[in-house]
Amino acid sequence: MLLRRSSGLPRLIALACAVGVSLACAPAALGAGAWGTVETVSRLPAPASAAIDDRGYSVLVWSRGDMVTRRVYGARRTPTRGFGEPFGLHTAGQARTWRSVTFDTKRNALVAWSRAIPDEGNRIESRAVRANGARTDTATVAEVQGRDAQFAAVAAGTFAPRPVLTWRLDANRAIGLATARDGRLLDSEVDELPDTDAVSGVATTGYALEADGTLVAAYTEGAAVVITERSRDGSFTEPTRLPGRGPGDARIALGPQGTVAVAWSASVEGGPDDAAFVASRPPGGQFGAPTRVSAPEERALDIDVAVTTDGAVRVAYLAARYDDIRPIGAVRLATLGGGNETLTPPGLDASDAAIGADGRGGTTVAWQRSAFGTSRQGNAIFARAITPSGRVGKRWKLTRTGEDGRDLTLAVGPDGSALAAWTSGEGLLGDRLRAIRRARTGP
Repeated sequence: MLLRRSSGLPRLIALACAVGVSLACAPAALGAGAWGTVETVSRLPAPASAAIDDRGYSVLVWSRGDMVTRRVYGARRTPTRGFGEPFGLHTAGQARTWRSVTFDTKRNALVAWSRAIPDEGNRIESRAVRANGARTDTATVAEVQGRDAQFAAVAAGTFAPRPVLTWRLDANRAIGLATARDGRLLDSEVDELPDTDAVSGVATTGYALEADGTLVAAYTEGAAVVITERSRDGSFTEPTRLPGRGPGDARIALGPQGTVAVAWSASVEGGPDDAAFVASRPPGGQFGAPTRVSAPEERALDIDVAVTTDGAVRVAYLAARYDDIRPIGAVRLATLGGGNETLTPPGLDASDAAIGADGRGGTTVAWQRSAFGTSRQGNAIFARAITPSGRVGKRWKLTRTGEDGRDLTLAVGPDGSALAAWTSGEGLLGDRLRAIRRARTGP
């Protein structure tokens, strides 16, 4: 239930402060864009994946157990009733190393995971959670030694009629692809990324799926960021190489009008070890030269990128300090062609920032406050919304008062809603999987 202005305003403000909904316990905290009440999804938590459909229905997926007996679970949330009881997606004893979830245009929540088969390698399996909550039988997608599996990202506010699952094979350039039909991942094939004659190997690849079925891939190789497209007939285009120097993993996002953006960190001669760069391609155009969006003195890590429905490219990153073993620092937001501002207050270290665009032109950034460094106040999860015009809203504390949060997951829906999930530790009470929903974008 959202907090709203009413004749009982003092009581609502006291309630907000008591449950730790917002840092600002004042009437201004109760306007549009308020986050709801923290829910306990499961007492068997683990890092989760999340997705939201166009009606505000959400699905969380996670795996739980040790390295031998890891099981896959899910939970479904309705906009009015919250999360229902968790359900088992696969409870056999083999270990699972990843899981991913996305929605298609028929509101099927497609879930995929890897299942380790002794002496055989990994088997990629999937199930779908239908719009009515029913679940399909488990289907085998591929029996391969794969890793880094993920559903290709789609444009903000949209869903793919035929989502694509991708994964990496042991061979340096080999990738696996599976296309969904009617909520089932049935078509599986193996392909290779284009050869760019680079010296070193391919890093983790990011994928985005355009409305016509074209798969855009971005990855780092040697001293360059490589971008290529695979049409529905299965052929890759001649790759575009963007200059860099020692870049890390690339992140990719696209907008519904066709804008594609790629962001990455790269070392800069005479500067910090890592700087944040972004390059974009307008609809029907070519990628422009990379633009450095981090400040000259900043070491930029944990980079994430989003493209709004209006085509604005926004990059969230961690401005980390040099002398820390663990990267911590301030969360900063950069807009391509615009400004760069800090989202975290002075003296509060952060880590693990994430950004997502909705279907109304807005974006949401969430992060975890770090217990290391100068803050030493325990971990907590925070979020801020950015309006279509670029105005940054106030900072919301999502975790309960005194509660730690880690393993942050952020999903943003086409209607402007958002869902944040995390694992919390409560000492003798054990860990919990928590989640909180925001009904729509707002300040």
